[in-house]
Amino acid sequence: EGSQEVVAQFCAELQLRRDLFCAGAAEVSKGVLVAPPPPGAFYAFLRIAEDWPAPSTATSSSRSWAMVEHLIGRGRIGCVPGVDFGPAGENHVRFCFARSRAELDGALESMRAVFRS
Repeated sequence: EGSQEVVAQFCAELQLRRDLFCAGAAEVSKGVLVAPPPPGAFYAFLRIAEDWPAPSTATSSSRSWAMVEHLIGRGRIGCVPGVDFGPAGENHVRFCFARSRAELDGALESMRAVFRS
C-alpha cells in the first residue's frame, strides 16, 4: 500500500550485480564463460567456450559437470551444471548473482585465480 520505491531500488541493484558478475566472469575466465546478461532473472546461465579443455581429473563426461567440479574444487565457487536443467543446458554453468557485491567480487577473484593456473 505504500511506496514501491524499494522495489525499483532492489531491481536496479540486481541489474548492477548482474552486470558486475557477467562482465567480470567473461573477463576473469578469459572468455571461457560468457553469455549476454539475462534480461529478467537473478542468475546467469554462462556458456562454456568450445575450446575449453576439460581437466583430465574430471569425473564426468559432461562438460558442464566438469566445469562445476573445476570451479568448486579449485576455487570454492558455488555454481550448478547447466545440464541439470535439461539436455539443452549442457555446456553451460548457472551462477546466482543475488548475493552481496562483496561476495560476487570474492567469487570473481577466486575465478580469476582458477583460470590463471
